[in-house]
Amino acid sequence: MASQRRVILSLAAALALVSEASPAAPAAPTADTIEIWQRAPGAGAGGGARMDVRVIELDKLPLLEVRRADIQYGGIFGFRGVRLATVLERYGAPASVDLALLHFANGMQVPLSFRDSALVERLDPLVARQIRLAPEEPFAVGRFPSIDRARAGFVDVRPIQFGANKLVVGRSDPPCPRRTRTSSRPGSTSTP
Repeated sequence: MASQRRVILSLAAALALVSEASPAAPAAPTADTIEIWQRAPGAGAGGGARMDVRVIELDKLPLLEVRRADIQYGGIFGFRGVRLATVLERYGAPASVDLALLHFANGMQVPLSFRDSALVERLDPLVARQIRLAPEEPFAVGRFPSIDRARAGFVDVRPIQFGANKLVVGRSDPPCPRRTRTSSRPGSTSTP
């Protein structure tokens, strides 16, 4: 019973991250910012009233360069971005808040238990601002390739297009499937 109560309380006081052009909330002011707020207690899926709204400027936070396997692109790429933990620390969520709802421009929402240190350490989410598609190429700033995949057989197929940012995790769970690269470009993979 205690764990059910904790989940209900977590959802009632969740933080939300919004990328630009989210249909669930107003767009963030610019592509280099993320708007964060707390949901009012008891607010349902519709969002309800926003409390303590703040805009975090990504370009004023420490930029990290990493090489990571990206499950959406099906390969390993270079990324530059800001750790999501840094963004949440800058916001300064109250101790009673332990769940962030990440809102994406295509309407998708992903919950993240950001107070779970083992989970956050394993995922190490990065708000990528730049991508390097191949080692010999320069980083592309705010231009992430769209993903073109077969969509047959799915009921709710959301387009996979990115704006000026992309969320990239350090280690997915379950692990990213192994694929054979046929090109240095995202979406150009084949399975063995």
